[in-house]
Amino acid sequence: MRSVLKVNSYFSIVREGRRLCSGKNPSLPSINKADAVRKSVNDILGDEKKKVNSIRVRDTTSEVIDISGVPTEHQDARTARIFKPAREATQTAWGNTKVWKIELDNRERWENPLMGWSGTADPLSNISMNLDFATADDAIAFCKKNRWNYEIETPQERKIIPKNYGQNFAWNRRTRIMSQSDIPSTTSTSSTTTNTTVPSTNTNVSPAEEDHTITEEMTIKQMLEENAHLIENLLQYQSNPMESNTIPSMDASLRQLYKNIIFVSRYADQTTQEEASGLQEYKENDTVKL
Repeated sequence: MRSVLKVNSYFSIVREGRRLCSGKNPSLPSINKADAVRKSVNDILGDEKKKVNSIRVRDTTSEVIDISGVPTEHQDARTARIFKPAREATQTAWGNTKVWKIELDNRERWENPLMGWSGTADPLSNISMNLDFATADDAIAFCKKNRWNYEIETPQERKIIPKNYGQNFAWNRRTRIMSQSDIPSTTSTSSTTTNTTVPSTNTNVSPAEEDHTITEEMTIKQMLEENAHLIENLLQYQSNPMESNTIPSMDASLRQLYKNIIFVSRYADQTTQEEASGLQEYKENDTVKL
């Protein structure tokens, strides 16, 4: 009988809830969306209350240290080393190596079989290498709070140099080293003519030297000055290889310098041959007179 009454009461509650949800009950107010009025935040919060002055806490660092229980000889006379730990081996992971740590100077201690080398004579020996700081400023603030002298070690940042096996076989203007195969072969020719003018550069010259800019009107002095200018450009290019936009191309300078040296050497050979032939004619004429 009781179970039947409970079921009937449950169904009555469900019917009442459906009637409330359906909106057909005339006793409940109905509001349209167009009639809704937007309220401001001030109307909801009400009157603004008077603000209370914020509580300021003065620096109590010295007071905290005085009641911390640390002996006086371990407060002012300690020196802390602030540093970034380095990896012990090449293949060691990077864990806990990008944070700043504090290491205190060593004091007298004795070995305790129950504690190891941590020591019972130095109460601050256990914090060495166990405190991590995100920045060096945090570590400095911690040292100042504990009245420790501190020394900061500048971290040694590694310089990553890109290396690739394929670069050994790639042509690079800055790292190229000329070998014997890169220098064009030249054949030494002997001239039997007695022309006293500067020899033309188009005679007995390899195809690689056809674009030579040396003319017959160019003197040896001008050529030497041009060689000095080319050498200066090469030295500047080697000292500042990245500033290639302001310095002529290294290959063009090397090619021009090589051609000038060949031209000067050929002119010197021809001059030597002319002097030798003139000396031979003088000797022959002298023997005839005798």
